[in-house]
Amino acid sequence: MALTLTETQTISELADFLYPFLPGKPHPFADQSISFAGIAIDLGLEGFWTGGSRRPAISALLEGTLSQAGNKFCPLMVQIVTCGLKYRSKSNPITKEEIENLNELIKKLGFKMPELWDSEFLRGLPSIKPEKDKVATAKMKTLKNTLPLLLNDLLNLTFGFSQEGLVAFSKGRPTNLIAVTGQDLYFILDLGMPLHKMIRLKIRLAVEERRAYVPVQELLFISDV
Repeated sequence: MALTLTETQTISELADFLYPFLPGKPHPFADQSISFAGIAIDLGLEGFWTGGSRRPAISALLEGTLSQAGNKFCPLMVQIVTCGLKYRSKSNPITKEEIENLNELIKKLGFKMPELWDSEFLRGLPSIKPEKDKVATAKMKTLKNTLPLLLNDLLNLTFGFSQEGLVAFSKGRPTNLIAVTGQDLYFILDLGMPLHKMIRLKIRLAVEERRAYVPVQELLFISDV
């Protein structure tokens, strides 16, 4: 059965994604089954394993299995994950996020393997999310410690305001009040704009244009001179 263009594209993405899971062929003294070549032999799919460069060989294995031995595609995916868990268990364990992303790629091909979606299995995998949470917490702590120091020079800062209030400020005299939203702080953390730069630009626009609130996204395109 010929693959559709969408299936061909997904197979290419899947081959790239699975590349770091296993070696193409094992070391002569290692377990011969812990490799793409070994799995292909175990499942009777060796005819689709072309050998040579690993990336194209993985793609050929996936494409051949899907188009000519579709009933073995799910066992192939499960076996790759099983062996990958063993192969990468010591130095670079497969993470929960990797399996979740793999599941989404496989789902695009019309398959959903209960073994890989099992919640207990996923909970048992290491996750990169705690590390991301640590980074975000550290950034928030820095922001919390830095903010008071930057607001000591007669600056009025408000986090709660209405659209009507902003309009009123724009019609009055130039103001030294600037408004900041939670989204502004998110962009500072996510995009890396220094907090002092945001405050300096907001003050400038408040004085020059009587705008108490200017979104951080707009500040990104303003020269800080």
